[in-house]
Amino acid sequence: MMNENNENLNAVSLTEEELEAVAGGKSTYVVATAEANIRSGPGKQYPVVGTTIIGFDAKYMNKMEKDSSGRNWAKVSWNNKTGWICTKYIKKK
Repeated sequence: MMNENNENLNAVSLTEEELEAVAGGKSTYVVATAEANIRSGPGKQYPVVGTTIIGFDAKYMNKMEKDSSGRNWAKVSWNNKTGWICTKYIKKK
């Protein structure tokens, strides 16, 4: 599991507009660019429901929210589970 204080400065952060632009009514997938926690809600205060490794892919659920710190979180699904991942740890597939 990734330490919450670790920051990956090389990770690409997708904006809401970028994710929605690629969605276009079709299934959109994202891939993890770093190890990261997947949470039950859009913020670090929510419990961890999964973790990623580099290359982990998930379906983007066409929903994004910004937390109180200004981070963008994307709702994703994988293996019949859903959760939220900070967009700085993903890129479009």
